[in-house]
Amino acid sequence: MSFLARRQQAFETMFVHEEAMRFRVRARRNKALAKWAAEMMKLSEVDANSYLETIIAVAVEAGMDEAVVKRVGTDLAMVGFAISYEQVRAQMDLFTTEAERSFS
Repeated sequence: MSFLARRQQAFETMFVHEEAMRFRVRARRNKALAKWAAEMMKLSEVDANSYLETIIAVAVEAGMDEAVVKRVGTDLAMVGFAISYEQVRAQMDLFTTEAERSFS
């Protein structure tokens, strides 16, 4: 195998690893955000688990963080919390940092 082929293979391997890590971080972050929102809404354990599944579905279907932020923000507003999407985004960013650290 030539030097360039080995180098390309190394880059591809690194890319796959980085994408897998990003996926794990997002999954852990979304789980933490859903648990946080469920606690704020004072959901029962069963309802909290159902809510977690809902947030995971939103994340998978939309594939965008903003869809999760909007869903959580809207859900919190529906139960009476005066919270902005920016505040939900800030909480999401905090959970992202925590998730990244957990994989370091």
